[in-house]
Amino acid sequence: MYLCAAEPKQVSRGECLECALSFKQQCGYSYAVLNAMFENGDRSGIHVSDLVGCLRKAYYNRKVEEPEHIHHKIITMAGKAVHSYVELNDDNVTSEFPMSEMGVTGTTDAIYSDGITTRIMDIKTVRKMSKHMLPWSSHTLQVNIYAALLRKKGAKIDELFINYIDLNGPTKCSKCNLMVVAAEGGPKCPGCGMQKVSWHTGAYLVQVPMMEQDEVEQLIKTRTAELDASIDLGAEPAREPGVMCKFCKFIQLCQPEMENVSDGI
Repeated sequence: MYLCAAEPKQVSRGECLECALSFKQQCGYSYAVLNAMFENGDRSGIHVSDLVGCLRKAYYNRKVEEPEHIHHKIITMAGKAVHSYVELNDDNVTSEFPMSEMGVTGTTDAIYSDGITTRIMDIKTVRKMSKHMLPWSSHTLQVNIYAALLRKKGAKIDELFINYIDLNGPTKCSKCNLMVVAAEGGPKCPGCGMQKVSWHTGAYLVQVPMMEQDEVEQLIKTRTAELDASIDLGAEPAREPGVMCKFCKFIQLCQPEMENVSDGI
């Protein structure tokens, strides 16, 4: 069940889409957009994203039927749209490469190889990007787990990258409301000529440090065992407060301490 975007009531996917087909919906979303938003990619097993995120949320996702606001899914849909546009397989890159090892499954966004150097890259969509806060520690851990799983299968991984994409596009000058352009010393406003170190062109590519194989494998084993035990016993894992708590659909159930919330693990 879902929470309607127009009225304080619960609706099923079918009821929501039927309403959209009537063209009398008050939420503003068309049938085509809603249908895309409902593509939630339900999955089984333990995934890399479970291990790098909050284990309590991963537990709730499996044990609790918590209605989700339909209109909150628009952000996820936008992120998936960006990923679909950049899916590419040629002599330089392999996209959406699935893997399963150590009881964990995952999919890397891109693996680049020129026959000498192999690089893993993950794509993250954000809003109002702040370069000085990147990369997030959970994102750094995620690409390191991908690398560890591939190395476990005998692959040679040399470098790890995260490509952040701002869904709002390039920075706009607060004075002129114009998108920045390339210039010596960094992006600048084409109107007033102002430059700020925080401005960006809509994307930010950052290399992240490679963790030791043993360290990552131990983390995978520990967190997988904790989640498995919680699911088997029906006992929720400990809270892991982070910046994403305020966006979590289980926040009322979990009721985390919101003071001094920082980027998770």
